[in-house]
Amino acid sequence: MQKTLTYLLSITKLDRSVLLNIFAYGMIGLIFVGIQGVLNNLYLIELNLDLSFLGSLAASGMLIWAAFSLPAGMIGARFGTRAAVIAGFVLVSVGLLLYLSVARLPRPLWETGFYLTNALTYIGAPLVAVNGTPYLMGVAPERERNAAFTLLGALMAFTAFFGSLMAGFLPGVLIRASNGGLDQAGAYNAVLWLGVPAYLVSALLMFKARSVPPVIEQAQGTVEKIRPPWDLLLFLGILFALQFMSENFIFFFYNIYLDEGLSIPTNQIGTIFAVGRLMPFFISPLLPLVLNRWGAGRVMTAGYMLMAIFILLMARIPTWQVAAAGFILISLLSSFGGTARNIYSQEIVKPRWRTTVTALISICLALSMGVAGMVGGRIIPIIGFSGMFTIGAALALLAVLLYSTWQLMSSHRVTGKTQIKA
Repeated sequence: MQKTLTYLLSITKLDRSVLLNIFAYGMIGLIFVGIQGVLNNLYLIELNLDLSFLGSLAASGMLIWAAFSLPAGMIGARFGTRAAVIAGFVLVSVGLLLYLSVARLPRPLWETGFYLTNALTYIGAPLVAVNGTPYLMGVAPERERNAAFTLLGALMAFTAFFGSLMAGFLPGVLIRASNGGLDQAGAYNAVLWLGVPAYLVSALLMFKARSVPPVIEQAQGTVEKIRPPWDLLLFLGILFALQFMSENFIFFFYNIYLDEGLSIPTNQIGTIFAVGRLMPFFISPLLPLVLNRWGAGRVMTAGYMLMAIFILLMARIPTWQVAAAGFILISLLSSFGGTARNIYSQEIVKPRWRTTVTALISICLALSMGVAGMVGGRIIPIIGFSGMFTIGAALALLAVLLYSTWQLMSSHRVTGKTQIKA
């Protein structure tokens, strides 16, 4: 109880711009993780688009995200991370508006329309994903960073909880309110529209936050040329790619697994998602203590070890109870692992390379989601959901093995509070 009170008191002392940034990113939990995470695939399925198209659409978006991640980092370094984040939220909002309007076009234009509007969304997404963490590192004093990142993870969990609940129950409410005038696809579409104003609110919150001098401006006058830490970047790229792929082989088709594999109704799917997203919120006061004690790298790796175990249980026991419990525990570990990964990746490099590392994380996230969507949509009919989950568990274990090997072979040990920066 005392630790919880200490954590809550530390939140009240956070900088105003830190809080504005955290609340802006809370909309991602509400919309992208919560509402879109539950309904987007189901919406496309209701439009009679098959799993292969879903996978290809996701893969195309993720490839665009990956391709624009490095330019997004360069834009943030040149014009400021705050400005880049604002532009990203606006682009995502416009892209989502157009995406949800595609079904109004003649049926032969749907596939092309979804690809093009999805592309616009995923041009804006890396601006948000790449520049948010360096911005938070820039405005949060070092003593407040663990609390700031923990609050960010907790708030995203809380908003994702409400987003998942809304996604589970609002479609039914809209259908009943319209006396059957809305079909299932129309109800899903109506709920997904909430994302358009939400992302604009995020842009407004970031506009109210103070700016951070661009990295390039900070570096002016520096004579010494800094060599990029290529070996470290390669290690991080492979490590994060394995981690993200292990998660996305579970999360990407999880709602389809519940819907088609286990025949669970939409409101129950939304409830499972909501509980899974909320759990990190309640346990978040413990995270700063764990990070201070063990370091971000160890916390991150322990999370993926446990995640592999729970994924294997889901693969071997195909019941809704195990699926729900597994999802809740994996979501908790993913949230904590993500917070630890953000801190770990930022602390082991000099400020000059922070946008580079976040761009690398963004690329790994995008490519892993693309691979999961493209491969998963094609292998599920062959090896089933159980086989796909097993692949996810194997990737998580490979990430643990890679991190452990790096630690053993490295001439300098890296922890969550490393003093050696590449």
